Amino acid sequence: MKTKEIQKIKLEVKKIEKHSPQNMKNEMEHPKVQR
Repeated sequence: MKTKEIQKIKLEVKKIEKHSPQNMKNEMEHPKVQR
């Protein structure tokens, strides 16, 4: 696999982790924290 492909996958994983149920709950409780 190419490095660029690996980086892309890592980015996608990070995005998915950001939207995990735990984080969704945190964002609901603290809307201002969003990005």
